[in-house]
Amino acid sequence: MLSRTQQWQRLFLERIYQLCNGVHPGMSIDKEAVSHIRHLVGDVVRQLLDGGRPTTLTDLEKTVHTLLPQLANSIIKDATEFINSWPPKKQQRNYNSANIKTLHELNSKLVLIIKEHLGLKEKEKKEREKETERMALFLVSLCDFLTEDILKWAGHYVKNVRNGAMNISLQNLKIALNADKNLMELTEAVQNGDEESEGISLAGTTLLFDIDWNLDEDRKPPQRVDADYGKVAREFLHYETQYLSSLSLIVNVLRRRFEPVCTGNLAPYLDEIFGNIDELHDLSLQVERCLEDAIEMCDTPSVGSTLWPLAEGHDFDCYVDFLELITGTMPEAVTKLLKEPRLQTFLQGEERTYSALQNGQTFHLIVAHVLPSLLQLPIVHFYRSVEFLKKLYPLSCSEEDHIDLQNIIGYFDPLVAKIDGQLTTELRRLIKCDREQRQLNDSPISQLERLQQLQKRIDGYEGKNIGQTCTELIKEGSLQMVRPSLSMQTPESLRRGRHRILTDRFVFVFDQLVVMCKPHKNGLKFKERINIRKTEMRDVEDSEELKNAFRIESVDKTHNVLQAYTFVCRTKSDKDSWMTAILDRLLDNYTTEEKKRIPLIIPDAEQYKFADPDTEDNIMFEDYTSSSGVPVVKKGTVVKLVERLTYHLYTDNNYVKTFLISFRSFCSPTELLSLLMQRFDVPQPARLTAHSNEMRPGGPLAGRYDTVQSHGLSSPPPYPIHGGVYSEQSFQRFRKEYERPIQRRVLSVLQQWVKVHWYDFDNDPQLLKTLEDFLNKSCHTPAKLTNQHRKFAKIILSTIEKRKCANLMSSNAGNTLGAGHTNGAFENDDGVPLPASPSTPNVNCFQKKPPEILWHTAGKGDVQNYDLLTLHPVEIARQLTILHFDLFKAIKPIEMVGSAWMEADKMQKSPQLLRLVHHSNDLTYWLARSILDTDSQEERMALLARSLEVMCVFEELHNFTGLVAFFSALNTTYILRLTYTWERLEQHYRNWFDGFKELCDTRWQQLKKRLQSVDPPCIPFTGVYMDHIFKLDTAHKTVFKPKVEPAEMEGGPMSPNTGKVLVSFMKCRKIAALISEVQMYQNQPYALNVEPSIQVSNGGTFKDSDDF
Repeated sequence: MLSRTQQWQRLFLERIYQLCNGVHPGMSIDKEAVSHIRHLVGDVVRQLLDGGRPTTLTDLEKTVHTLLPQLANSIIKDATEFINSWPPKKQQRNYNSANIKTLHELNSKLVLIIKEHLGLKEKEKKEREKETERMALFLVSLCDFLTEDILKWAGHYVKNVRNGAMNISLQNLKIALNADKNLMELTEAVQNGDEESEGISLAGTTLLFDIDWNLDEDRKPPQRVDADYGKVAREFLHYETQYLSSLSLIVNVLRRRFEPVCTGNLAPYLDEIFGNIDELHDLSLQVERCLEDAIEMCDTPSVGSTLWPLAEGHDFDCYVDFLELITGTMPEAVTKLLKEPRLQTFLQGEERTYSALQNGQTFHLIVAHVLPSLLQLPIVHFYRSVEFLKKLYPLSCSEEDHIDLQNIIGYFDPLVAKIDGQLTTELRRLIKCDREQRQLNDSPISQLERLQQLQKRIDGYEGKNIGQTCTELIKEGSLQMVRPSLSMQTPESLRRGRHRILTDRFVFVFDQLVVMCKPHKNGLKFKERINIRKTEMRDVEDSEELKNAFRIESVDKTHNVLQAYTFVCRTKSDKDSWMTAILDRLLDNYTTEEKKRIPLIIPDAEQYKFADPDTEDNIMFEDYTSSSGVPVVKKGTVVKLVERLTYHLYTDNNYVKTFLISFRSFCSPTELLSLLMQRFDVPQPARLTAHSNEMRPGGPLAGRYDTVQSHGLSSPPPYPIHGGVYSEQSFQRFRKEYERPIQRRVLSVLQQWVKVHWYDFDNDPQLLKTLEDFLNKSCHTPAKLTNQHRKFAKIILSTIEKRKCANLMSSNAGNTLGAGHTNGAFENDDGVPLPASPSTPNVNCFQKKPPEILWHTAGKGDVQNYDLLTLHPVEIARQLTILHFDLFKAIKPIEMVGSAWMEADKMQKSPQLLRLVHHSNDLTYWLARSILDTDSQEERMALLARSLEVMCVFEELHNFTGLVAFFSALNTTYILRLTYTWERLEQHYRNWFDGFKELCDTRWQQLKKRLQSVDPPCIPFTGVYMDHIFKLDTAHKTVFKPKVEPAEMEGGPMSPNTGKVLVSFMKCRKIAALISEVQMYQNQPYALNVEPSIQVSNGGTFKDSDDF
């Protein structure tokens, strides 16, 4: 019996999961929530069968009417359709076969339960088989209906509150059950049923649903994690920034448009509608800056200390005056303004400018619907600010900040009491909704994830993914829509019946799209999508046929046809809400002009040499862009190259990587660090400090790409920047969009420099000390840097300490380890060698297991007898490959820049590269000598054959350094003259040599092709890259001096750009590409075991250079 109970339990569990996946695809559900649903639905089934003891389907329907009066009609309707369509037709049985199978099994089990419950005899069971079947199908449909309804509301709640994970928990489920009247009725019915039928149980129902009667006992809801001070302060700043954006929309977009025309007798309209909104805007700017300073510029956030001066000056009293305005003259003044005859010409001009279609009403509707809604936001935000201050008060750790917050709250309390007495019902509702919404948003999910989940709800969605074009959902809900074929008809043609011309639609309003769907039994079916930026809103006047209607119009570019969608709302307030949501998105067209009004002011070139305008004399660009659309630098001065290295508008990772590899060919590390420190110290523009309008000359565009300077963003703005609002906004924009991005990118470059090119600092203690002093100074300058910048500086200092420890460990290891091979390739990201174990090979844990050591005639430890013939050829190639990879990996990028291996001090500039080259040459000479020093022809033949066998293994291991070294030995004149020995070799050996000869041709063409086709691990022949880099160095200049005009040569006046030296970054980019390819092979080690005894054997080295 127990196994049967578990089987039925799993059966219905599977059905709940199936329904959840159908209602909310991609959303998970907790086991506790599933158990709760089984408890509710199981109780309903129990009460239906136990309450009225129904014996027929009609009796069962009457019981449903009694138990669930509100849901009864919908349940019976769906159940009737389900019974009439059962069993599914043949063409439908393969559709979602898992669901059909589960329904069949559920129906069979319920038939048995009903028969057992009614106590029918065998004869009665046969006679009433069909009726019992129908009753079972009714119960299956009822269970599905209730489960879907519960899951639908629970899923919508989860999506609306934006939980961190798209998951229906028990707590979310219970909240959703109390959000819908019908579900509350269901819960109450179950609870009442429990009380009335206490002690009564139904075996069959218990077997099917396995009801846990004590499910909620001793079960505590999950506790919310207490917010810390910093989190609340950042949330406060987030809402303050949103609020400031709305105020900017009112002040700098809507009000400014009316200022030129509302003069003389029309001037009072501005005061009656907008009142002291400018004062609120100025105050919000100060509050935002205070919050930013409190969060970013202090080691410990201190909101009270920064806001107390504003509260002490009673600056927030302006909200009382504003409240009197919006509850008094504003609504009537807006209506009068739009009807003012003297403004009709102005309004029509605005419509022609910003409406998508002719005779548009966009601007008129925005003023009528959106403006009143926006003007209510200040009062809502006032209460929001008070709540945040009260949240911060108990969380404050600083005594001074605690006292300041207490004083601020004491100032706000009488202000709140005064405003409370003047609030309207609508404002109270908005304040309550805002509070509830913020409480639900404690664990916000990413907007992209939410949009993806919404799209999954829409069956048959067409077009680009919503997440690719939109960033947030504004509104969703059900509307009635006039059928598209009748949308443009006159009211007279619509009088034949409202039910014939309207159809139901579920509408989503996103920031860029309006998506219309048709409600479906199992979800939503996609019907249409409209781009908001290409639409026009129209208000439809009320008539007998249509009331509370509005229309959206757009032009189908494919067929050049006007498409109209007329929606009908239930109430006027519902209509205003929908129109405001859509019109608010259309305001984006107006905000673009506002951005131009507050320009980005940057320092003058006299203050900051990195702000020099881009001209052809200091920087040039290629005629193409990178894959990310970033301009590609061709030539430039060192200052301009450093500017682009830390550019404030974008980060080009490829450029940064190329620069750090190649900068030593035109700039020393000390000079680069000095330039980065100067770049980091961004001065405040003089025009923001002194509020002057001094003009600065700009230069022509450098190539086809504009820059900030080329666009004139550093030149005086079209509007005077004196004191007050615009100066404050310009300063905020300078700090957010110029100063801080530059500082962040300088620190990012320094981090990559330390992490990837540590050898610059390792070889120059003074350079390292200068960097450490700069970073320590940055960490202890709170007035200049944000907390994020100081944390970044501390991370770099931590990386430096790890590098120092790694160097110390390496030096100690070098003093303690004996002779033999130490594979230094296996290091972690911070350069600290991983601890080696005698029993554990030092290999990457993600690679395959290293092969065992192979032995030939000489055994392990028999070092005296080790040679080419006694050791296994495969193991010779493996051990040499490990040694070659260690030598190859030790090569630093700096050693290959500027053909450093060709200079007089090459041993200081390219020690590791020359070490590999010398080893390869020694290996070549040793192999040739070993062959020539043999006593017999048979031994020479054996050595030649063994050498070719080792070369074959080299080729398999992609060790082209060893391959070329062996080939060079066999290709020497004195080895090739052994004609008789070569002739006696077997043919396949001679074929191998011919293949290697073709691979190692004098121009390395085949070898280059092979390198492009192999996958790491690989040891390329470095001579290929050295040859290519040397040719680039000799064929192209790194530094170009500007041409001097004849007049200047004769002693005339010198131009400002005379003396500037341009660096060919195109050449640097080509060389860096070659070095990057080398680094790619250095990053993938071999999964091979080291045999120290073979590595110790020197194979017969030479006494001196003349020994051979």
